[in-house]
Amino acid sequence: MVDRILAAGQTMLIAHGYDGASTNRIAEAAGISPGSLYQYFPNKDAIVE
Repeated sequence: MVDRILAAGQTMLIAHGYDGASTNRIAEAAGISPGSLYQYFPNKDAIVE
């Protein structure tokens, strides 16, 4: 799951930039709910690191 979120985060950052890559967009691209994303990462910065 972590790898899926990280891959979706990378895709959203490339497509939309930092400001446009919201956690909701990242979760949607990963095929999970925003709540599930937060079980693995507390915020967008943790995904980007």
